Amino acid sequence: MKLPSLKLTAMGGATLALAPTLHAATILSGTGLEKNLPVPSDHGSNLAGTPDIAVLWSPAGAGGWETYTDDEWTHPSAAADTGSGVYQMDAAITGATYTIQLSPGSGYDVVLTSIDFNVYNGGGDFNIGWTVTGSTSGTLGSGSFLAVTDQNSTLSFGALSGTGGESVSLDLVIGAGSGTGSYLAADNLAFDQVAVPEPGGIVLGALGLGALAMRRRR
Repeated sequence: MKLPSLKLTAMGGATLALAPTLHAATILSGTGLEKNLPVPSDHGSNLAGTPDIAVLWSPAGAGGWETYTDDEWTHPSAAADTGSGVYQMDAAITGATYTIQLSPGSGYDVVLTSIDFNVYNGGGDFNIGWTVTGSTSGTLGSGSFLAVTDQNSTLSFGALSGTGGESVSLDLVIGAGSGTGSYLAADNLAFDQVAVPEPGGIVLGALGLGALAMRRRR
């Protein structure tokens, strides 16, 4: 498994599921959705933990993000299916791109924490290239990740944040040499929202630091 390479990180800080160990307000899980249907394009938008963040999933429909409920997928050793769900990447073939866009409301920034991957038993390993892009600031982070067959694994972004209220997009690209198409799924997308600092507060903070520096010189 390759560790992600981050180009920019920021400080960051429970919604369909809550996992305090991930330190994210919202963690989206496929649990509770119908089986083998397109993921609603706005799934996860404006939830209690992140009421000011809209979510957009693309592509939708055949070959795009699709719901799947099966404990054997999310927990390979499960003896019975209790409806645990994932976001199946329905045509996960070389070059296919799957995108999740997070758009904050006025006065907020997005903080992206992590996402899980699982490959259904026998599907083979998947090479996944990932890029996080801010709508105005460009690439915030990028790297590669190996999702191993019949395993759950987590791609952690730390606390990768947009700035100035920009939208943040996570692009996942299936690399060459990957396993069987449709055997790859994502789950537990973890993110947060933080208030954008007031311009006046930034100025006052800078003035305070300047005054402190002058006092030290004296």
